[in-house]
Amino acid sequence: PLLSATLDTISMPNNIVVVGNTAYVVNGDGLTIVDITDLKAPQITGDIETPGFARGVAVSGNTAFVSDEAAGVHAIDISNPKSMKITSTIVTSGKAYGLMASGNRVYVADWRGGLQIIDAGNPGSLELLGSIDTPGHAYKVTVVGETAFIADGWKGLRLLDITNPVLPPTIGQVDTGALNAETGLMETDAVGIAMTGNLIYVADRKGGLKVVDISSPASPQILSTLTAPSIFNDVALVTTLHTWRIKILDCKWWIAVNRSIQ
Repeated sequence: PLLSATLDTISMPNNIVVVGNTAYVVNGDGLTIVDITDLKAPQITGDIETPGFARGVAVSGNTAFVSDEAAGVHAIDISNPKSMKITSTIVTSGKAYGLMASGNRVYVADWRGGLQIIDAGNPGSLELLGSIDTPGHAYKVTVVGETAFIADGWKGLRLLDITNPVLPPTIGQVDTGALNAETGLMETDAVGIAMTGNLIYVADRKGGLKVVDISSPASPQILSTLTAPSIFNDVALVTTLHTWRIKILDCKWWIAVNRSIQ
């Protein structure tokens, strides 16, 4: 991969979501919107500070939802990037890390607070629909259909049935860690996930990248592991017409793995 351009933000980016020619970037200080129409000359079109430590962002229409650790989740009106404003905030029981917007709901990986499900039908008045305190530390969440997939820290990958958002039950779990040769103990710290079809990729810090088959949700199976000298902090899938690419955020470098789609 070749570097097209660089752009300084207020502080270190924690998460990026791209919608069309616009990138939404969260860092510890808040949300920055970047016009990436010209990849060689990206331009900041607006930014807004948040009161906590911004970790994640999801975009739905003219609203960006930002997970802000102890300050909860904010709904931000992004219709005019030059004058963004927070329209509603809901404080969660833990620390809001990752989140995903789907329909009128926002699903929040809330660290010690587990999974929080928020009604975002009215961005001006966010309301808690339900939650479940997962046994680990929930860092990231993705939702497909009526199933939520949680990177649950030291408890690995957890699958929840969200048909009833008031109290979603666990339907499957797998330990994604690695065996410590010195202690003989399993060390797990699932912090990032990405999904395609029946496969989930889990970034498990020192445990490496795990490829998990979830075709049977009640008994997910690890198919393979990719390790590196450093730590895997996150993973994303970038799809093109004939290939998809796994990008793994390592503490020292980006690793790109290509695979052809038959």
